[in-house]
Amino acid sequence: MQTFHLGEIHLFAAQGISELEDAFQLWLESMQARGLSPSSLTGYASEVGQFVRFLREQLNLTDLDTVQPHHIRKWLIYRQQKGVSNAQLHNDYRKPRTFWNWCLREKLTTNNPFASVEKPKLQPTLKPALTPDEVEQILQACKGKRWLRLRDKALCLLLLDTGLRIHEAHRLTVADASQDAVLIRGKGGKQRVVFLSHEVRLAIRRYLNACPYALTGDAPLWWGERGALLNALPRVHPERWVAAIRALEPAPDIVIVDTLRRFLPAQDENDAASVAAALEPFVDLQQWLLRTAIILVHHTKKSLSSDGEITDIAGSHAFTAEVDAILLLAPVKEHKRQRILTPIAGRLWNLSPEPLVLELSEDTSEYRVVGTAEEVLPETHAQSTREKILRAIRVLEQATVDEIAEYLQEHIPKRTIHHYLAQLHAEGAVNREGRGTRAEPYTYSCNRATA
Repeated sequence: MQTFHLGEIHLFAAQGISELEDAFQLWLESMQARGLSPSSLTGYASEVGQFVRFLREQLNLTDLDTVQPHHIRKWLIYRQQKGVSNAQLHNDYRKPRTFWNWCLREKLTTNNPFASVEKPKLQPTLKPALTPDEVEQILQACKGKRWLRLRDKALCLLLLDTGLRIHEAHRLTVADASQDAVLIRGKGGKQRVVFLSHEVRLAIRRYLNACPYALTGDAPLWWGERGALLNALPRVHPERWVAAIRALEPAPDIVIVDTLRRFLPAQDENDAASVAAALEPFVDLQQWLLRTAIILVHHTKKSLSSDGEITDIAGSHAFTAEVDAILLLAPVKEHKRQRILTPIAGRLWNLSPEPLVLELSEDTSEYRVVGTAEEVLPETHAQSTREKILRAIRVLEQATVDEIAEYLQEHIPKRTIHHYLAQLHAEGAVNREGRGTRAEPYTYSCNRATA
């Protein structure tokens, strides 16, 4: 199956496309013609696309008239077994039903399998509000005479007073902050008027008076030490981000996209074409700003051992072909403020870098490099990995690196296993046989004299 572009949506295309898939594509075209935002279109394409693929691949259904109520129930059970939230399960019913209602209106079918299937109950959830003590703690943390502290206080008071979403607050300009009321264009393009209290406008004025930049009325309201905060850029239309970043003087040293799934969603993270299209704006930006590092923060599904260690990372395989390096940031079980930064892959590396230990500062404002894992955690992480490798060799009696990695079933890079095996061999703890080539790899066994 291939993919092609319809505006900003990736659709299915194949020789002999089924009636169900054809209807799905026509529905997406109608949604785009209605003027839905790119993020809404991407969401519908992804979630309803999963439903269409389930019918085809799991139930072998290709026609609209063959889908029955029990097939819809199987879809909902399938999603429940995937462990989705109650709200997501509700969407897994609501969005495919929207697609099916469109098919009925367009007279593509008279069959309505959703008519006799009750929608999942949506449990009401009340988001906890901040207590007066918590509000006081937030404002206390913003105390200070520096302009950045005045900025933080003004932003916190604005959010507390108006209830703006964070991206709505970041879109404000200097001129907006000088008015009693601001017209906000929020989620779904809906507009509303938000009133700014005297206290909020006073806090913003104090921040602007102390701000070292010469700001005009149409300038972004929120600034940092390196210029305008890039979070002010909208999530949709990545080409606008690229244009705004390219216009910055001086060019930024680092651009951080946090997180990738929110800002550059790919329809299928294991499909090379889908991922390449999602990353295309920043690939172009990298070619323009050669000295700017672009960091994509991505949270993938992980499996944890009973000790809380990451043993497997699922999905997102297509990203490995698009990025220069992949780094894993994992917690250190023995130290709450420390993280291990482990290099997973790098297309430009001659030698694999050693894992680094990072430590969060007391004020949680930055991470600093403490040293390599072997230097900082000799009795914990590094020693634990050595022991696991040695234990695997004892159990297997004789094993190659691949066999040790398969036995451990943990996310320990093979270069790390190579590194510790070289140490163990130099110390005389293990014996090594073979030529170390791909055809004849080294085979390791325990040295009985030192075991």
